Amino acid sequence: MSDQKEPTRQIAAQASSDGTLQAKTLLTPTACKTRARISVPPDRVMPIVFVPGIMGSNLKATTGNKALNPGETAWRPPNGALEAKNEVSRWEQRSPGTRQKILNGATVTLDRDASTILDPQHETIGLSAEEAKENGWGEVHSDSYQGILYALRRQFHTFVSPQLTGAGGDGISNEWVGLNVNISRCDWSENSGLLSEISECDVRKLAEFHYPVYACGYNWLNSNAISAALLRQRVEQIIKKWQGLGRKCDKVILVTHSMGGLVARACAKQIPEKIAGVVHGCMPALGAPACYRRIACGTEKSSPSKGIAGNYVMGKVAVIMGDTAERTVPVIGNSAGALELLPNHLYPTPWLFASIRPRIGEPQKFLLATENPYEFYADVKPWYRLIAPNFLDPAASCANAIDEFRKNLRQAEVFHREILGNYYHPNTYAFFGADEKELAYGSFTWTANAEFSGIAENAVRDGQFDATDSAGIRQVRIQSNQNLKFSPSTQDSVGDGTVPFQSGQGPEGKARRTLRTKGYDHQGGYNNASMVCLTLLLVSRIALQHA
Repeated sequence: MSDQKEPTRQIAAQASSDGTLQAKTLLTPTACKTRARISVPPDRVMPIVFVPGIMGSNLKATTGNKALNPGETAWRPPNGALEAKNEVSRWEQRSPGTRQKILNGATVTLDRDASTILDPQHETIGLSAEEAKENGWGEVHSDSYQGILYALRRQFHTFVSPQLTGAGGDGISNEWVGLNVNISRCDWSENSGLLSEISECDVRKLAEFHYPVYACGYNWLNSNAISAALLRQRVEQIIKKWQGLGRKCDKVILVTHSMGGLVARACAKQIPEKIAGVVHGCMPALGAPACYRRIACGTEKSSPSKGIAGNYVMGKVAVIMGDTAERTVPVIGNSAGALELLPNHLYPTPWLFASIRPRIGEPQKFLLATENPYEFYADVKPWYRLIAPNFLDPAASCANAIDEFRKNLRQAEVFHREILGNYYHPNTYAFFGADEKELAYGSFTWTANAEFSGIAENAVRDGQFDATDSAGIRQVRIQSNQNLKFSPSTQDSVGDGTVPFQSGQGPEGKARRTLRTKGYDHQGGYNNASMVCLTLLLVSRIALQHA
């Protein structure tokens, strides 16, 4: 007879609606020697809530959408090459007016279809399709966020799951043993070693909690203030649910990506006592000049730090997001949430310039930005203006498109200055990209060639706009005797391809730790193994403070 132990099938007990713990298994023939082991979660619950970035939440049409039927998909970023190809073709054929009608914040809502995010392995981490849908996993883009949701579930579910170490089954998983060694610190800053690793004693403390993992999408077309209120409601519902089931639960941990960090900060400001801590990834804490570029010229199609393949992908992404101002302005200009990604009043200035290279002599550089960015954004007269008024309302949906735009802009300013301010939850950790291989717009420069040098700065600022083309090039008359063509500059700052380090490092001095990182692009931050391990480590640090 073999001494080898019979295999054990692990079953995790789940809380039912009446608060009891239940586990389901199947009867098997007597010849089947596989044992079943039921793992019971702790009474203390520390939910983990993931908040995605802009365009990372799936949206569907509601009643009143003038381009889609109720329930029809309004926004669902593609998952995989085939979906991407179909999505590019779909958006390529949509006119600016159709884009405006589809992506109308008042006529779309979250699409919570969890079937779009589950792969065949979901049961290996004790996750049912019903639980995934209830926990909001279907609200977020699968390709961008499934990896981090699975990692959080797998890592923090190991206390009630397979591969327990020790003869007595003490609740410590082999996966935790590997956490320290799997982190690739080469993608962190030089002082990251100050983060202590997870000891066996720490793991035993972590095992005192049960960690259900949630995703909380939001309608990113609306102001982040509205999204923050919805996140608060979700947090309070989650806590109330577990308390109603007889569990000890009074705080959650927030993990965010990109603009989701702004949503989470505004939420945490309202209910700091219900937030155990926050992990921010790739947050545009102070906004990003890339937002100005995308509104003024269309989404960028290339980067000097990308190769041929990378620029090809960027070109396809630009088609979906809008590769010309004519396609981006009807959506972003009518979206307070998107406008809240513009460089705000705390972004380092100056960041907006014009550069003229004469045929003979050195280039001249001119400052265009003003002290109050919101006044500048609202002004449609300068040739370097943010918004082209004739692009705002191709669907002819309102009586005064400029007034509506300025109303949205005012919402953005109120969110920046009053609702969010400079607030960070006292237990905040943040990481951001500072990679020379992922250049972003730290500043933006309109560049032109000229026959003559010695042009006065006031003459450049007062130039008269004549025309623009699909590439974003603007033709400008300078002093009535020169017609210059100003082109958008290329990315100029280390970052993550979208958020420059100047904005990413915004939490420094206010967060417990702010880490410079590299090795990934903005949307792929949570698909990077090193960043996933870093996130798991930071989440565990927060949980340990409450163990």
